[in-house]
Order: sequence, then structure tokens, then C-alpha cells
Amino acid sequence: MSVGSTTGDQWLQRTAVAAGTTQDPTWAAPLVNYRIMSDEFIELLRPATIVGRLTGYRTVPFNVKIPRETAGATAGWVGEGLSKPVSKLTFDQVTIPWAKIAVIVVITQELARFSVPSAEMLVRDDLIAAISQFIDQQFIDGSVAAVAGVHPGSINNTSPNIPSSGATVAAVTNDLAAAVLAMTAANIQMRNPIWIMHPNAAAFLAALRTAQDVFAFPSMSLSGQPGAIAPTPTLMGIPVLVSGNVPTVAGTPVTSSITLLEQSELMVADDGQVTVDTSNEASLQLDTAPATPPTPLISLWQQNMLGIRAERYIYWLMRRVAAVQEITGFHP
Repeated sequence: MSVGSTTGDQWLQRTAVAAGTTQDPTWAAPLVNYRIMSDEFIELLRPATIVGRLTGYRTVPFNVKIPRETAGATAGWVGEGLSKPVSKLTFDQVTIPWAKIAVIVVITQELARFSVPSAEMLVRDDLIAAISQFIDQQFIDGSVAAVAGVHPGSINNTSPNIPSSGATVAAVTNDLAAAVLAMTAANIQMRNPIWIMHPNAAAFLAALRTAQDVFAFPSMSLSGQPGAIAPTPTLMGIPVLVSGNVPTVAGTPVTSSITLLEQSELMVADDGQVTVDTSNEASLQLDTAPATPPTPLISLWQQNMLGIRAERYIYWLMRRVAAVQEITGFHP
């Protein structure tokens, strides 16, 4: 055998040894376990709120009745020596009850004590955000009807509908004008109107061009950035509120609604905040659809668990139905 040769038997008997890597489950990977970055957390992405950004509605208390005039007096010409007519007004009442939204999450006390980041704080923040999103979805989804003693209907559940006539400049303009004209024809004074729409609809309107290649609705775009949604876009001089909580209908294409709301006709009774309580001594039925009364019950104290409850009292009602006009089936 020559010096330096690798053809001998002693070389063939050796086994190759793999280098240690972070991918090998038994060789080196256990040495580099992932660590939790305690000062960072990636929360769930949620759409921008609707109710939280409305500012022009009427704040009212819970459990009140408000008289509403349904027909006014009538006047007429009276000739000399003739009797003057006597008229009357007609009233009914609008009732503002109360309703609450609530959710409970249960974690072990060990998780609450030792988790980094704090599981209790993360759950609390998520419950607050979840309730805000649920309020918006119930507020603007036209399919949500009022249930007495449980919850209000959406603002556009009984509102007049204007079926979308298309996505061309002419069709969109006609539909928007129809919504405004329907409101004014119902003698609704537009003191603080606002459009509510899905980001898809807003982006489409911001980028929509005429046959002359000019932006049809330039106030929906940022100056110098064609097609971008402005921080405070307007449409026909009316502010636009954009939120992903506006429901969409799956299909080809995906459709959504554009709602015109006169805010001064909206009455809202609201605690204004989400109340969060915790308990380790309650007994709960751990079920997403619990029975009333709840059974069977689990003792949080016995099983070393912590219940985190979030709830908010809120109710809304339109003074007049015509103060909401919805363009349905709009597709970019």
C-alpha cells in the first residue's frame, strides 16, 4: 500500500459521520430549541371597526320609550268669515331596551401564572377585540333581524334596498344618486350622512376611470397615488367609512353592499366599554352553546382553572327606516 492511498480495506471499514445540524432531531437540533420572544406577540388581524368610528349618532339611555310623531297637523286657506280647520298630530313610541354581548374563555391557573407573554392578558385583549368585531358584524349585516329580549336587528335589515345596476361609471353614479335621492324624498335631513362600504368596493371606486381615462371619484384617492384609499375619503361630498366587517357574498365576482346612513337618525344606548371579569371559583358549562340553566357544571376552583368573561351592553335603533339606504349586490 502506498502512502496516502485510500484504497486499502482499513479505509472501507470506516463510517461517514454527519455534521451536526439544527435539522437533525437526535444529533444537534435539541441544542437549539426555539425560545418565546416574550415582548412580541402577533395578534389576530381584525377589520377596522364601524360603530367605534361613528360620531354623529344620538346617545340615549337604556330602557326608555321615546315618543315619535308619525303624522303632523295640516293647515289650509281660510276665507273671510269662514271657520278655521282643526287638525291633530299622531304619535307612537319607540322603545330602547337593552341587550348584552358576552363571551367566556377558560384557561388553567398554571397557564395564567407561568405563560410568557401573559396568557391572561392576551385572552383579555382578544375578547375585547372579538366583541367589537361582533358588534360591527351585527350592526351592518342586513340578514340580522331583531329578536325581542335578545338583540337588535342590523340598521339595514328593514331598510330600502337599491339593487346595484353595474360597475360602470354611469351605473355606479346612478346608484349612488338613487340612494341620496331616496333619502331626501323621504324628507330625511342629511345633517351627518356617511357611506359604509367594504375595502374591495372602496378600492374599486378609488381606481375607477372614465372613458377619458380620468378618475371618476378622485376624492376616494390620495393625491399623487392613484387608486389608493385616502385616510378620509369622500364620495359625492359625503365621508366614507371603510371596514372589512361589511359582509360579502361569495361568488364570481364577490359582491358586497354600500350603505348610506344618516347618523343623526341612529340612536345608540351603550355602556361604551367592555367589562372584563375573572373568577377561579365559579362553576361553568364548558360549551359553545350552553343550556339554560347550564348543566353539567365544571368547578373552576376544583380543577385549578381561571374563567375570563367579557361583556358589553349595547343597543341601537333607527329613528326612521328611510335614514338607511343600501345598494345591494355591488361587485367591483
